[in-house]
Amino acid sequence: MRYINLSIPSLLILLFSFEILAKSYIEKRKELDDMSTQTIELLSKNNATAERELKTAFGYAVFDNSNVTVLFFGGSSGKGVLYNNKTNQRTYMKMAGANLGVGLGVKNIRIVFIFLSKEDFIKFKDNGWVGGLQADATAKSKNKGGANDVQTDMSGVQTYVITKKGVALQVSLEGAKYWKDDALN
Repeated sequence: MRYINLSIPSLLILLFSFEILAKSYIEKRKELDDMSTQTIELLSKNNATAERELKTAFGYAVFDNSNVTVLFFGGSSGKGVLYNNKTNQRTYMKMAGANLGVGLGVKNIRIVFIFLSKEDFIKFKDNGWVGGLQADATAKSKNKGGANDVQTDMSGVQTYVITKKGVALQVSLEGAKYWKDDALN
């Protein structure tokens, strides 16, 4: 009888834990979906070329990225969603990056990759390596200030950067790795 009494509370705790984890899983995916939708709406509103590319592209990815640069080195991390426009499939992803150059700053950015071809989309999804040259001057907090980001993507994928907030002045060569988030897929 004692064995049964201990197992009932244990089962209840286990059931509630699964419910909390499931909500957390669903909430995390919803947060990324909402971030992505808001970013695409903002980009499309302010850039007619990007809007056209998004409509005809094989797919696209949107990432929320935090970036820190101190003197000659920097790093970044973030999460996002990869969309296949042909199948409407979503793949939730993580990213980490490093840069080497000259600069100082901290910023939160949104990165949008537009994959015009199936080959570029699959290469990104399966390999996830992106490299390029980045130069920016940023002084932005909420809706005040401005940012001039220039990012040349060496892979041939269209890349757009939207600065949410931060202060930075930097020129750097950067590399980043993107991979599937096993916890959200």
